[in-house]
Amino acid sequence: MKVKFGIILLSSLVCASPALCDTISFTNPTGLRGTSQTFGTVTAYGYTSNGTPTDLYVKNGGGTENGLGIADQYQNEITSANFVQLNLSSIHSPFTLTIGSTGSYQAFEVLVLYLERPVAQQWAAAGS
Repeated sequence: MKVKFGIILLSSLVCASPALCDTISFTNPTGLRGTSQTFGTVTAYGYTSNGTPTDLYVKNGGGTENGLGIADQYQNEITSANFVQLNLSSIHSPFTLTIGSTGSYQAFEVLVLYLERPVAQQWAAAGS
C-alpha cells in the first residue's frame, strides 16, 4: 500500500478564519528542495521511515499532481518508506490541512505530536 501524505497530497494549509491568516501552499518553489523547505511560516522536513533525513520534492504540474513529496520515490510522492514532518509551531489559530490526490489503492495518515525536537532526534534518543 502506498502512503501519500502531502503533495501530491499536502497541497495547502489554511487557517480556520481567512481574516486571520493566509493560505500556505506546498506547491512552490518546485523541484528538488533538499531535506527541508519553508513554505510561508511552516517548515517541512523529509525523512525515511527510519528517521534519516531525505530530500523533498515539490510538484506543480496542474490537475491533481501538485504538492509536496519525497524526491527519488515513484512520481516523487510520499510512500510507506518515508514521511514528511511539518513544523507548525508558528501557527497559533485553528487551521485546515488539505490532502488530496489519493486513489482507492492509496492512503495517508496524519499524526499530531507535540515535540521539542524533530522526530529523528526523538528516535535517536530512544535508541540510546
